[in-house]
Amino acid sequence: MPYIKQEQRAQVDAQIKELANSILNTIGDDKTQRAGVLNYTITKLLPEIYTLDKVRYSDLNEIIGMLECCKHEFYRRGVVPYENLKLLENGSVLGNVAGLTAEYLDLNIKLTAAEIDFQNSLDDIKKTKDEKIN
Repeated sequence: MPYIKQEQRAQVDAQIKELANSILNTIGDDKTQRAGVLNYTITKLLPEIYTLDKVRYSDLNEIIGMLECCKHEFYRRGVVPYENLKLLENGSVLGNVAGLTAEYLDLNIKLTAAEIDFQNSLDDIKKTKDEKIN
C-alpha cells in the first residue's frame, strides 16, 4: 500500500475525485472507453510529474516500478478478496493444486472476510465523515 501522510491524502484525494469525475463525464455511458481514457490520463500525467525532457534511466525505472506496484496493490486489495469470495461461493476450479492444508485455506478465507469487513468499516467511517462535512 502506498502509505502517505493523512494531510497529503486529503489534499490529493480531492484532486483525484475531481479528475475521476472529469474522466467519467468524458466517457459518459460508454464503459468501453474507460481503459483507453484512463490509460491516456495516466500516460499524460507522468511527464507532468517526471521531467522527461532529459530522459534518465533511473526516472524511467522508477515510473515502471511505481506502475507495477500499483498493479500489484490493486490485485492484492481488490482482486484477491473477490477471487476468495468466489472460491468460497463456487468452490475451486482446480482443487488444491498447491497442496495447501485445509487450515491454511480456511484462514485465507477468514482473512478475506476480515479484510472485507474492515474495508466496509472504513467506508462507513468515510461516509459518516463526509456527511458531517457536507
